[in-house]
Amino acid sequence: MDFPADLVAAQRDLTQIRDQYVQLCAGLPWSAEPHPGWDDTATGGTRRDPSDGYTPEDAAELQRLHERLRELAAIVTTHAFWSTLDGPDRLKARTALKYA
Repeated sequence: MDFPADLVAAQRDLTQIRDQYVQLCAGLPWSAEPHPGWDDTATGGTRRDPSDGYTPEDAAELQRLHERLRELAAIVTTHAFWSTLDGPDRLKARTALKYA
């Protein structure tokens, strides 16, 4: 399927930014703010080690990536190209774009 170049570029950027976002999140502490943690394992509950929270740099980068993800998702999902397709063809094209 032939997609508009700007739509393909936006989808590729979306995939790249999402990968960066996931990678950043995987390395962040469990709590955004400092937290002393807890230990409820004696009663069958959960346990969390203390968290120093996110650094200001990590918080800023997380926000930047999240905002860019929203922008790119809006560009991809509202692109005029989708109005040229109907029903199942639109669904097939949305799936195919992820591999374009």
